[in-house]
Amino acid sequence: MIGTNNLHLNTDEEIIEGLHLLMKAIKIRQPTAKITLMGLLPRRDYEARIVKLNFQIAQLAGEVAVPYRDLGYVFLNKENKIDESFFSDGLHPNTAGYLRLREVVKPLLTD
Repeated sequence: MIGTNNLHLNTDEEIIEGLHLLMKAIKIRQPTAKITLMGLLPRRDYEARIVKLNFQIAQLAGEVAVPYRDLGYVFLNKENKIDESFFSDGLHPNTAGYLRLREVVKPLLTD
């Protein structure tokens, strides 16, 4: 979720730069840590921007040699907008949303 709270404060370039610095810091401090860089989850009124950001995050993952996963698709409807039934406020998943997310996160934890 790192970066989602920066959407209203920072440019996409600044968000990617921050993630890049974070990845470098983790690799220096915890060189044996298993890292998976996750795409930002969709949120109301930011869907298109998040698609672009997630593309850049995927590129960053390749640059820093960590796997990338984008699980936000589980929250999108046919119009690629968030399915409001999975959110309490357009940003935070509700119980149904977390249960849906759990199904795609669980397999990642056993890799």
